Amino acid sequence: MQRYTEIAAAPILRLHRHSDGYIAFAAERDGEDFRPVISIRASELETWFPAFREQLLRDSYVGINADWRLRSYGSDGPAYGYPLHRSDQLRYINACYVDIDLHKLGLDVGAVIGRVINLQDSGQLPHASMIVRSGLGIWLLWLVHDVDDEDLSQRAFPEKVELYSRIQAAIIERLLPLGADMAARDAARHLRIPGSFNSGSESNVEWWIQGANESGYIYTLPQLAKLFKAIPTRRHHGELVAHNPA
Repeated sequence: MQRYTEIAAAPILRLHRHSDGYIAFAAERDGEDFRPVISIRASELETWFPAFREQLLRDSYVGINADWRLRSYGSDGPAYGYPLHRSDQLRYINACYVDIDLHKLGLDVGAVIGRVINLQDSGQLPHASMIVRSGLGIWLLWLVHDVDDEDLSQRAFPEKVELYSRIQAAIIERLLPLGADMAARDAARHLRIPGSFNSGSESNVEWWIQGANESGYIYTLPQLAKLFKAIPTRRHHGELVAHNPA
């Protein structure tokens, strides 16, 4: 298992395995004021991330999935700018996830992580690619790659986003006994940045990568759908013809 405890581009690029999508960053102030900070094209992240790092030291977040474009360009053109982070504006799906609220059931971090590991070892839960200690809870993420390219995140075609939504619902249902947050399921969700300070818990965020190789555990959406029993809705033949006239 590999731990990331520093604010840097490297762990974010472990999540965002693409070059042409935009990675959205946001920050929270006074526990309520959640604001977009910047969005950087993945191929430019190592160059420009240091310029915005100071704004991301405390209560800061990164988009789990990648955007198609910016709302507006920055001073250096399309390399970075103001985020347009919405479920209908995604370019890549990087990971399925669940947010586990420890305090709902009065559990501590060690107890929940122990139960997750036991579920994984017994085959009741697919091995998570990442375990995130966010401060007041933990997140589990299952990294997703394109069916035709293991080194690339899944392109966010409409049918893939639909399947993603079904997988998200199935993951939450599977992990409700551990305190899964039922509201945290959309494709435009943000995740706390590793190394950033969580004011609520007065602790730093950690990302843990599970798996024997550098990429950790990684799946396709159809694989996760099967593992979580999230069967896609069967579409009527007439609808398929309408969308695919050829």
